Amino acid sequence: MNIMKKRLLYTAAFIAILCCACSNQTAPSEENEITVNDSISNTENAQEPIVTMLETDEAVNQDNTEQNTQNNQVAETTDSPTASQSGGNYDSVSAQITFLTKEDSDLTDDGNLLYTSHCTYPVVEIVGNESAADKINTDIQTEVDAFLADTSVREWAKEDYQRYLSYLSNEGINSEYDFSVGYNYKYNYDFDIAVTRNDSNVISFLITISSYSGGTRGDKHSIGLNFNAKTGEPIAFSELSDNAETFHLDALAYLKKIAATDTYQSIMWEDPYIWKEDNDLEHELFQDEKWYLSTYGLVFFSHPYFYAGEIEFAIPYSALEEMGFQEEYSYPENLTIKLQTEEVCSFDLNGDGIEEEIQFYIEEPGRENTDVHFILNGTDYASAHEELASQFSANEYIFYWAQCFLYDMNAEDDTIEIAFQMNNRENNYTPDTFLYRYQKNGLFTFLGTIEGTVTDPAFSAEKLLMH
Repeated sequence: MNIMKKRLLYTAAFIAILCCACSNQTAPSEENEITVNDSISNTENAQEPIVTMLETDEAVNQDNTEQNTQNNQVAETTDSPTASQSGGNYDSVSAQITFLTKEDSDLTDDGNLLYTSHCTYPVVEIVGNESAADKINTDIQTEVDAFLADTSVREWAKEDYQRYLSYLSNEGINSEYDFSVGYNYKYNYDFDIAVTRNDSNVISFLITISSYSGGTRGDKHSIGLNFNAKTGEPIAFSELSDNAETFHLDALAYLKKIAATDTYQSIMWEDPYIWKEDNDLEHELFQDEKWYLSTYGLVFFSHPYFYAGEIEFAIPYSALEEMGFQEEYSYPENLTIKLQTEEVCSFDLNGDGIEEEIQFYIEEPGRENTDVHFILNGTDYASAHEELASQFSANEYIFYWAQCFLYDMNAEDDTIEIAFQMNNRENNYTPDTFLYRYQKNGLFTFLGTIEGTVTDPAFSAEKLLMH
């Protein structure tokens, strides 16, 4: 990597704020639309034809259907390798990862869908290191088995349905209450795993378990899994540094600094049962399986309330190195830095030896009537740049949960690109990434759009580099 790319001055914490709807990563389609602007100005950009961006593992269906006629309910189970929710082809990195899917469902007496279950989990293959892969797969299977063994949501669905039948018998068939229509959500219990790192040092996953079991909204919680890619052994938090106690204190101090920003205060104050004192932050975040290693740093996550979903706190690898982070867990791939507070950071984006001042923030995260700001050397391109302004105002994108990254598309050159990520309402909330470059001549260039996110270990901007 060019030496100028390593000159980073952090004047603020870099963090992420994710709502439940926005945090889910979806598999990239085989066809992705690329929009390219070669004019490096705010002029109308050219439209390229749809091309294949990322290769995905070929799905091989292995149907195994069972019918259960007890209580007039039908259950179906299908196992099939599929692409990960974070998607992509992992052949180019340390491990090859394919996915299996198990699905199950129950029907009511009148044939309506009562309950569904969806379980997608990875199978890891490391050529030449099968023992490490076996250890990782065994630990993942333990999580899957625990999920499949939990039938509580299914039983609640049956009980609620029986209560509904009893209600009908007492109130009559013309009752306004109807089980299949009165609920906006069918009972469900889902298990998904996204790959957060996959390289020669670390293989990490984020498990998301979501359910609906009655009431006004569902529930969701996450689990982080981190493995040494060479040994296959789980990585404990205490193993991230030779001095675990000092590392813990330094990480906590960094997280407190993040939590004190306006961005975090705007979403943390609303919960009356948490974040009351400093020790609440430590108690909530420093728990087993509430952290994972990502392409952009060490990520802690919490789920204190439903409306904003998970709150994510990230410590970048540059800061981790200063805390004594183990070199064997360092991230060897494309430089990726997340910018998610209102604080200013300094970084040389165009390789001219001068650090730009960069600021990204959302005035009121999660609110549709808010404004997004991306200020670079005093210019707010979120409003001043025609292309970026239109993207942040497009109805199909959830701009009020937009995320911004500094991302090194090509380690051989001396530039660092800017990536804006937003979920697309019209494409099943799939994230799209809009890539920009700040030129040495001071122009802010739109490079194109790719379906997916730069935080996916399998993300590739190769097609944009060809234009």
